[in-house]
Amino acid sequence: MLELNATLYKLSELKGQFNGEKIKPTAKELLEQALYGSTGELSAANEETFGATATDACNPAAGGKKGRGMSLASDLPCVCESTDQALGCAGRGIGTAAVYSSAVLAKTGYEALVKKCPTVKHGKLTASAILAAVASFGAAVKTQGKATQAENIILGLNNAADCNTGGDTGCVQYKQDSTSGKLTIPWLDKLVEAASTIAKENRRRQKNQQLLKRAIALADTAILSYVRALGGDPPQKQLAATTQVPQAARHSEETCNKHQSRDKCTEPCKWEEDAADKNKKCSLDPKNVAEQQATQEGTGEAKKEEKCAGKGEKECKDGCKWEGTECKDSSILVNKQFSLSMVSAAFAALLF
Repeated sequence: MLELNATLYKLSELKGQFNGEKIKPTAKELLEQALYGSTGELSAANEETFGATATDACNPAAGGKKGRGMSLASDLPCVCESTDQALGCAGRGIGTAAVYSSAVLAKTGYEALVKKCPTVKHGKLTASAILAAVASFGAAVKTQGKATQAENIILGLNNAADCNTGGDTGCVQYKQDSTSGKLTIPWLDKLVEAASTIAKENRRRQKNQQLLKRAIALADTAILSYVRALGGDPPQKQLAATTQVPQAARHSEETCNKHQSRDKCTEPCKWEEDAADKNKKCSLDPKNVAEQQATQEGTGEAKKEEKCAGKGEKECKDGCKWEGTECKDSSILVNKQFSLSMVSAAFAALLF
């Protein structure tokens, strides 16, 4: 039982280390915010997914407005705005004018444009894949080599000093810190955060998997201890019996050697007429001693069962308990039931 308790204590410690809470916000939530804005849902309300006008959403004259990069959904009609049904973006007409004059029209233009985007089958989304896409975008958008463009970061126009969405060609101009050079693009920041969340979530799951493997190994140990407890195999009793055998055996060997005739050489002694030492024809029989030891070890539990065996259900009391169709010693039943409850607790700790 001590071994079983120690094993369950270790299981309890592992349970305390288990982290069942997913990293919040989740990568899915962050990706939805990158696509649709802070609410994570496609909306036609001003300043949620889209700006009220192209000036608010696409150009630097927005002032205190959210604008520029508020969502990927908003940037698409910024770049593709035109009076020719976005031929430059889609390669063919989208069936509606791609004009960013209100959040409602921007939403309509976005939904029409998305349908023209090629559908590509992707594998499992990873942090490295997101960061690679972010790096690719950063390298593409920072085309500051042209003299006209200078310090302006404009998507949709090359070598331009300004972005004036609403004209013949759509674009979006991002804000860049004049000192650090950092781009302020909310949807891009959400992508980076999503990549970080995926990495953290993977580490959390890997740690939990390691804890689970250790818990399964400990549960196996607990089951073995439980089986031994049911079998009435207390380690301390075995140890005591082992330490007592040598002294008893030496005493019996000496006693046997004193007998000098066959008729006096009785169990656990054995007579050997052709013994090398003529003074030790009567010696201890190891097989006989082992049988006696086994009988003694089983006596304790046997006596407990004997006092209850054969009793009817009405007479089954005073240390006995009726179980099924027979009367058994209640202390043995309690020990077995306790062992079972401990093993159940082990699996509860493992599962929950």
